[in-house]
Amino acid sequence: MCRLENAEQFLWDGDVESAIALFEGCKFKRAVNFVNYLRSHCLRNPEYSYFHHLGLTIGSGAVESSIKQIGRRIKSAGAQWKRLSRKMCKV
Repeated sequence: MCRLENAEQFLWDGDVESAIALFEGCKFKRAVNFVNYLRSHCLRNPEYSYFHHLGLTIGSGAVESSIKQIGRRIKSAGAQWKRLSRKMCKV
């Protein structure tokens, strides 16, 4: 298993420190940026396997799809928003 695959497994399990250790001391800019990113976001990285085990969605696809659908409905031909426009802006 390559280093990147190991890091992916560590991050899936919520073990950020082990993922960082894999790239510690690397001189490549991408590796340095990756380590810096992990360090600055370590408290925000969830334990994905735990959420997956509970059957919870961990992606943003459903939310993004809903936003696109709302956008299409708002922009549909013949739509009139004069009375509702202020209410919609608040949403």
